[in-house]
This record gives sequence, structure tokens and C-alpha cells, in this order.
Amino acid sequence: MAGRSPEVEQELTPAEVAVLFRVDPKTVTRWAKSGKLTCIRTRGGHRRYRAGEVQALLEDQVPTQLAGRSLEVEQLLTAAEVAALFRVDPKTVTRWAKSGKLTCIRTLGGHRRYRAGEVQALLEDQVPTQQLDH
Repeated sequence: MAGRSPEVEQELTPAEVAVLFRVDPKTVTRWAKSGKLTCIRTRGGHRRYRAGEVQALLEDQVPTQLAGRSLEVEQLLTAAEVAALFRVDPKTVTRWAKSGKLTCIRTLGGHRRYRAGEVQALLEDQVPTQQLDH
């Protein structure tokens, strides 16, 4: 129809995309430069990212859709966040991941992230053991 204007897809700033992926905005800019993410330039030369493309990338990174269930984005934790819960050094968390005690997911930037549910289950398994040791 002549009176309809084309729908404009929502555009996100590098900072908004960074929050979604839990990375620094400069990392988002590097992804755009390397071709992992398409950016649009504003008239002022600022980068913007299509929300649909960002959402698709998020879904590829954290696949949680199972047999027709609706998509739920899992909460992911950094090594520092996991370390704070267990009161250990973040390098210990990395060693756990390397030894298979804890599963990690790699971000587009190569950083490790840990599923909150798995961390919580491991934490609950550890509590009774600690109480018996004292």
C-alpha cells in the first residue's frame, strides 16, 4: 500500500550488544571488523547493529531450544563470578573446566562462560561435603 512505510528493524549500539554478550564494546567493534557481525554506519559515523542479527548470533551461541520448546536464554557466569561463589581463585575455575568438572561455553571472543544451573548444582553438591569435613 502507498501509505505504509517499510518497517525499520531496531538497531543496537555497540554498548547494548556488549551487554547482551557480556563483553566489552570494543570487542563488538572487533567482531564487526572481522566480519562476525554486520554493522550499519549512522550519518555521524557511529556503528549500529541489527537486533535480529544480534539475536540470531545469541541463539547460536547459547543453544537452548529443545523439541519445540520456546527459547529461553540461559544465564551464563564468568570465571570470576563462579570463583566468588566457591570462594576460590578464577584460575581454579578454569582448571575445573579443563579437567571436565565444569562445562564451559566459549563466547565469540574466546572467553569462557559457565551455565548458572550447572554451577548451582555443583555448589549444592559441595555444601554437604564441606559440612562433613568440619
